[in-house]
Amino acid sequence: MNCHALAWGTIGHQVVGAIAERHLTSAARERIAAILATEGKKSLVQVANWADHVRRLTIPVQPSHVVLMPFGAKEYVPDRDCPEKQCVVAAIGANIRALSDPKLPDPAKMVALKYLVHFVGDIHQPLHTIRASRLHKAWDTDIIRQQNAKWKRLAGRVDAEESDPRERASIADWAWESHQLAKEIVRDAKHLRREDGSYALNVVYYQANWPIVERRLKAAGMRLAWALNDIFAPSEEASTSESTEALTE
Repeated sequence: MNCHALAWGTIGHQVVGAIAERHLTSAARERIAAILATEGKKSLVQVANWADHVRRLTIPVQPSHVVLMPFGAKEYVPDRDCPEKQCVVAAIGANIRALSDPKLPDPAKMVALKYLVHFVGDIHQPLHTIRASRLHKAWDTDIIRQQNAKWKRLAGRVDAEESDPRERASIADWAWESHQLAKEIVRDAKHLRREDGSYALNVVYYQANWPIVERRLKAAGMRLAWALNDIFAPSEEASTSESTEALTE
């Protein structure tokens, strides 16, 4: 799998951004609006896909959108799964720290915000946590496309979904959740695998697996909101530094 593979597609990332916006505190909403205004933007939805649009830029080190754990992994191991901190787990942590830095100007924080919005979506796509699978496109876009809904309507439906993601799970926990799901997804599709390695997927498969996608989109949106609320919490509230440090441990 390419280290910059797409996750969720355009609509999925917009849904994550829209759900996050629904759960921001007033303090976080105000600071995010100021940061977005540096580029004339008004919502997280507008920047949710920026990281995919620039992923082919010629720069020394392009942040990774994936964390590729071995199929038989028993846990996330940073030295093995994130060498030289080149994985989406490290990328999320780096952008949280950038947004938390009081000395960083808002135009620089805008870059960190755009990456964070996208990468939190990426890490919740199960197939972004295992090596090459020809199921990847189905889980990026095809399952979502079968819902036949634009991002705004879909965000409302997903946000109403009753799953309850763990608020204080760490970034590594998010990755491990996705990895465990990825292994189940590959195993469950084994009977659909053709001799050439492709899969015989159809509408029945897409509809049967929509609830998993729905829960992951909901978890991504909620956790993005919680992270941003912690980052931009007023000083009189619970320590932002303690909250964000716990998240990135």
